[in-house]
Amino acid sequence: MSISHMTLWRWMRSETLGFPKPTVTNGRNYFIRSEIEAWDRARREVSLLPAQAA
Repeated sequence: MSISHMTLWRWMRSETLGFPKPTVTNGRNYFIRSEIEAWDRARREVSLLPAQAA
């Protein structure tokens, strides 16, 4: 998956998305790949669910 720096910045600051928190070393963000992949899978599963009637 390829995303822009701005998209990553927004995901990291969103309180509702539940994006994994990075480990910061020397001012750089490092993520655990398995956490990002799990977050992406969960996000895709939710988007595939049928819309619920109101």
